[in-house]
Amino acid sequence: MLPLVLVPRKAWFCVLDSLLGLAGGNRRTANVRSKGYSNLFTLSKVDFERAMVDYPTAYTLLKKKAQ
Repeated sequence: MLPLVLVPRKAWFCVLDSLLGLAGGNRRTANVRSKGYSNLFTLSKVDFERAMVDYPTAYTLLKKKAQ
């Protein structure tokens, strides 16, 4: 059974390990169920890597959080 996580109202979540190359390149998915209105945004790995070139400090922090 997959773990269930309750994300508080007005919060966000992200699956970072595949973007940061920590999962050995494996693709991952997340199933999400909303009790109300939700916005869902996606970011390609290429776009993520382009953004991290401009924000190296953010990249370092995200990598620490994902490990």
